[in-house]
This record gives sequence, C-alpha cells and structure tokens, in this order.
Amino acid sequence: MYHINKQKLMTFIVSFVFTSTILIGCSKNEQLVDRDINVRKFLEFKVDSNSYEGMTLIRAFLYAKECDASPNTYNFYLCKSATLGDTVLVFQPCSRIPLSEGDDDNLSIRSEDVERDAPNHVKINVPENFLFPPNAKYIFATLSVIKD
Repeated sequence: MYHINKQKLMTFIVSFVFTSTILIGCSKNEQLVDRDINVRKFLEFKVDSNSYEGMTLIRAFLYAKECDASPNTYNFYLCKSATLGDTVLVFQPCSRIPLSEGDDDNLSIRSEDVERDAPNHVKINVPENFLFPPNAKYIFATLSVIKD
C-alpha cells in the first residue's frame, strides 16, 4: 500500500489550482495596472552563497512604463523553484534587460545576482485581478538563462 502524505498532497493541490488560475485567469490582453507591493509580507527566498537555484518561469510581468521615473519599479517574474518546489516572486529592477520569449525552462538565480539592499515596497505592473499565491517567497535578483 502507498502512504499518502496529506501535507504534501494539499500543497500540491493548492499549487496546481493557483498555477492553473494564473495561467487561465490572466490573459495576454488583460489590462495591467501599477500596484505598490509590500514585499515583506512574504517570506524571503534565499540562495546560498557561491551557489545557484534553478527556476521555472510561470509568468512574467514586465514594467510597461518608463522605469527611470521611480527607483522602485520592477519587472516581476512568478517562478517555481526547481529543487524546493517553492513559488517564488522574483523582482528584477526594470532598468535591467528582461528575459526573452522562450527563456522559461532553463533559468537560474546565481547568488552573485541577488540584490542585497532591496526596498520594502516595489511598484509592478500586474492584471488588476492578480492574486499573489499563498505561501509565496520573494527575492530581488536577476534571472539568468542556463545555456546547454
């Protein structure tokens, strides 16, 4: 007989439902709005020094307006940690070059690309009805594409 871990099963179900809702509920043509987010209400995602963490991109929300006006404007990437399975909110300064289409499977966050002096509040562009996933963690970093 198989032993089912109820906690892992519930986590999987919540993650599956949330990811499905994001992918189905947020169409590409949906109107994006500026939202000020207090990131400290989420847990911090950490990458060990001299290490990296593989990521799978779920959805990218690039800051659509001119980002020079405010230092706290960020591109926002909703990702899944490859090793831990955590849902990770990746905030990357909009002044950096965003990811290209198709760069969604072989991504990583290297420890040297983590922003150490990150703000408490950021401005991002997301659909008006966007819901942040429960138990999500955040990190301020630049995503890198892993080349085969």
